[in-house]
Amino acid sequence: MKLTTLLAIAALSGLSAFAATNTRSNWQTIVDVADTAAWEGATLDHELLRDGKPTMQWSHGVSTRLTLPTAPKDWTSHSHVHFWVHSRQATKAGIVLILDADVPDTPGMDYYMARLTIDFSGWKEVLLPINQISRVREARGKNQLRNVYFTAAGWENTPNPDTVLNFGSISFVDVVPQMLSLEEFFTALDWSTPGLADAAAAWEKRDLPAAVQATAKYFRERRSVPWRFDPHDPNYKPSFNRGAAEDTVAGKVSVVTVRHQFPDGDIDWLYNHTIAVKELPNNNEWLWQLNRMGFWGNLGRAYRSTGDSRYAKTFVKHLRRWTSQCIAPTYSSGNVPNSAWRTIECGIRLQGSWPEAYHLFLHAPEFTDDDLVLFLRSGLEQMRHLLKYPQRGNWLTMEMNGVYTFASLFPEFSEAAAARQFAVERLHEDMKTQFLADGAQFELTPGYHQVALGNILSLPRLAKLMDREQELPSDFVPTMEKAYDYNLRLMTPNRDLPRYNDSWRCNVVSSLRGALDFFPEREDFRWIATDGKEGEKPGELSTFLPWAGYFALRSSWQNDANYVGFDVGPLGYGHMHQDKLNVIIWAGADELLFDDGGGCYESSAFRRYATSAFGHNTVLVDGLPQVRNQRELDNRVVSEPIDAPKTFSDLYDFAAGSYDQGFGKIEHEPARHSRQVLFIKPDIVLVCDLLEAKDGQSHRYQARWQVNDTRLREPVAGHPALITQREGKRNLLVAPLLSEGLSSRWVSAQTEPEVLGWYVIKDAGPYRPAATVCHEREGDGLQIMLTLFMPLAADTPCPVSAISQDSLRQATVTFNDGRRLVVTAPPSADERMIFAIINPEQR
Repeated sequence: MKLTTLLAIAALSGLSAFAATNTRSNWQTIVDVADTAAWEGATLDHELLRDGKPTMQWSHGVSTRLTLPTAPKDWTSHSHVHFWVHSRQATKAGIVLILDADVPDTPGMDYYMARLTIDFSGWKEVLLPINQISRVREARGKNQLRNVYFTAAGWENTPNPDTVLNFGSISFVDVVPQMLSLEEFFTALDWSTPGLADAAAAWEKRDLPAAVQATAKYFRERRSVPWRFDPHDPNYKPSFNRGAAEDTVAGKVSVVTVRHQFPDGDIDWLYNHTIAVKELPNNNEWLWQLNRMGFWGNLGRAYRSTGDSRYAKTFVKHLRRWTSQCIAPTYSSGNVPNSAWRTIECGIRLQGSWPEAYHLFLHAPEFTDDDLVLFLRSGLEQMRHLLKYPQRGNWLTMEMNGVYTFASLFPEFSEAAAARQFAVERLHEDMKTQFLADGAQFELTPGYHQVALGNILSLPRLAKLMDREQELPSDFVPTMEKAYDYNLRLMTPNRDLPRYNDSWRCNVVSSLRGALDFFPEREDFRWIATDGKEGEKPGELSTFLPWAGYFALRSSWQNDANYVGFDVGPLGYGHMHQDKLNVIIWAGADELLFDDGGGCYESSAFRRYATSAFGHNTVLVDGLPQVRNQRELDNRVVSEPIDAPKTFSDLYDFAAGSYDQGFGKIEHEPARHSRQVLFIKPDIVLVCDLLEAKDGQSHRYQARWQVNDTRLREPVAGHPALITQREGKRNLLVAPLLSEGLSSRWVSAQTEPEVLGWYVIKDAGPYRPAATVCHEREGDGLQIMLTLFMPLAADTPCPVSAISQDSLRQATVTFNDGRRLVVTAPPSADERMIFAIINPEQR
């Protein structure tokens, strides 16, 4: 998750123990305190001095903005900007540095930003990497700035009149960081550890080669720390993918579905193929995920099973190149494009690919003593980086899992116990707010729900392996039971989860099988985990998660059931899509009316389409999509449970929600959209959209339905109903019931003038054509659209023979078996639609 709060500034005080060696040079003062005209919004203070000179005082009670009119318009000549700032008290207020790089005639302000929290009193040195000042919207280059200023207002900040800051001069400077040295590494070891006596003696003499040799010998031979397999067992020969291992040797990688081969097998860890190749959409994830070394595990298993030295040589080559090429950012989180040191990658490396590779190659002759110590030096540096820059959300769970794993595997470091305690306490505190009362992880993204859940519970799993269970609070595991409940309650018929927000395919069977390790008394978990062979079937069929705002309506718990998902909730803390009132339909394993997960994290028209209302099953107003203010926390996570209208019964389920915020722009609110969903079990779904102008004007409303097929036909004579034509698979009928005055069309695989009719799958292969069905009507006052959906068994004919509109709000559907469905839309959003099914004998 990329947090909207970009903590780009790292203050130096108190961090020296964790800072690697660095050099500073090429100083250039850019805003001098001697030039009072260079500071607008501040006054010269002759009493509080810095380096014997007066300072500039900025009182937030007087001005909420400090402008630097003479600051350079080109910030590309140096690596860092440096200044000293004094705070009278730690008010916890926030200030934001803004580099205005606005592009005319584009929506919104274009700029770069970095944030500093006033959580200190006295002087603090700030060294800000210029490449960490994050780009917002379409900002021009940092060599084309218009204005530079600090602000205490906006960006989720409320000015605090008690905040008084004094600045010294502001300078550019070049900073060259270096890797954690051998001396710093040996200083970090606990020399009282049994078995390290020879290494300690060599270190005491400052005989570095001997100290390295003795330290490596100790770690190769120690048996006091277990792992998931025994690295000392010569008979351990795990399965592996030979083709993938050969690709790794050859430098062939596939990252976020984009393949590339590095010449001579030499990986350039700071290369991004999606930027180097103009035909590809830019995707920062390519470089980031390359640096997770996901291929090391298979490479190591190939080595253990074959003894082929090429595999070990490749691992060592990767390690040496990475540690020399990717130096830790000394005073910043590294959470920026083109960085190998994002905290999420550090966490993923330390919890998975790095310890796995370490144990697989531990006894490889190619993995020399110097290499082993190099591995430990880098791992220690990454752990310290994570302790210094913890984030929030699913990122934090990966970061702290990495810290706990590394500190558990290498307790020989003096700081290991404190690091484990930090990881446990930070996660224990955060998971109580990160997981809502209904069990949903607050990003409201089922895929990242699994990421957070899995990483959190990796701690008790590892603690049990390491015999450290006493390090965890007694409620650490019980607190997470509700997160498994979420999986059960939201589960689709094929034991997957909806792809809400930036989500992907999830295996609920595997998840609940793992849950039984912690909650063996949950017989409903067992029933799902064993495909009904053991345990007890879950209780209530349909459910509402009032903090997430997700409805899950189902016809049964069997894996061939029909399922309707309906989102009436907030955006989510991260990975959000602008798609309130989105509806999805599954029939067994077939996703018929879909939410695709939004695609790769790339800069492309497909990504923009798939994360907006344009690519979801909701309504546009005058061609404009929903726009909720993402900066307002209440739009991301609700502060109290949602009281959504609902009825669950054996015959039918009813659910409703509304949207009355922006369309096109946050402040533009032309209409209110209310949606009602009626699921008449087992196979009739009715969606009623009530659209009411808020400005007294006439508007054009378009309902979009994303259908998982590219071939549609009209099965009902004289009516614009459509049905998919998936051979050997379930199909979907889409029928607008109030068709008078309604236009209907469908589009597949369109890219111009706009993207329409695509399944933009996330990180799982190329985007594939689908179909977008568009129903549109125009008018003032209240406009109503009423749509029938029916999932159909494979290779069965359309069950509907006729559809008629009886009045402005009523329609009748006649089925082939003689039944009739009469549906009446409500006259307002305060009332519910009603229905009647009339059997032939009742005529």
